[in-house]
Amino acid sequence: MSKQRYVDTRFWHDNYVREHLNPLDRYLFLYFLTNDKTNICGIYELPLSIIANETGIDREMLDKMLKRLEGKVHYQNGWVFIVNFIRHQALNPNIKKGITSIIQNELPVWVKEIAIKLIPESKEYIGDGKGESIPFESLSKPSNYLNPNLNPNLNPNLNPNEENIITKNKDPLQKLPQGREIYDNK
Repeated sequence: MSKQRYVDTRFWHDNYVREHLNPLDRYLFLYFLTNDKTNICGIYELPLSIIANETGIDREMLDKMLKRLEGKVHYQNGWVFIVNFIRHQALNPNIKKGITSIIQNELPVWVKEIAIKLIPESKEYIGDGKGESIPFESLSKPSNYLNPNLNPNLNPNLNPNEENIITKNKDPLQKLPQGREIYDNK
């Protein structure tokens, strides 16, 4: 399915774009708005290697440019967060439904936590998939995203007779102690 992104012609008159971005920064900003990985909520996974390949900008320069775009575009651990993207959508019921679906069903919990901090509008779209909101404070509790019904046969690398690298024990399904982070959001 093809996606289309419309760029408001006022983009070029925006004070931030005119006064703070050089032509190459504008090019990268437009790339974040219009690349094929972008979605209706402006939060998506995109490795630097793909950005470099598709824009022709080397990785060292990308790091510098991303620092200059900070505040408008946040890049962390391979994820792009376009800060004002939701605000600039025509928020009809179908758009809101699409944003809700992506945020609730496609984003990892740690990405949702960052989104809430960077994009205040994203908080209203986070829920349990049944129309109920989930309090922000409960997102980082492991019980909300660890599936106790995982099938150990799905991962052929897990051998119950050997110590598991993740849990440091012989039971690959043993629950992590409460409060232990399973990801590093640095």
